[in-house]
Amino acid sequence: MKKFDKLGKSLIGAATVTCMLFAAGMTGVPYYGSSFVAKSKVSKSYKATKKIIADEAKRIALSHAGVGSARFKKAKLDYENGVRVYEIEFKVGNLEYEYDINVSNGAIVSSSVEVDD
Repeated sequence: MKKFDKLGKSLIGAATVTCMLFAAGMTGVPYYGSSFVAKSKVSKSYKATKKIIADEAKRIALSHAGVGSARFKKAKLDYENGVRVYEIEFKVGNLEYEYDINVSNGAIVSSSVEVDD
């Protein structure tokens, strides 16, 4: 009878632990080492808020203008027709360039070049 009592207690203990682990897994409670859940939430959040930075906007403008380097006068955030843009202004020689670059996707919203006297 003693052996049965020890075996019975062990089975009840194992069943209790199994139920607790199952319940924790069903409720979505993260546990140590559950980085998969955290990564998927972070990556969705990152994709939703991905934006270019001012240096990328400068590179896009320089590339479009066909120049390698310039003296930048302005690189600031602004809104153009309800779209968040970087206003980029730079000078190369006697030419002054102005660009509006979409913050969300890096597209050129507007561009102009003028001869500076």
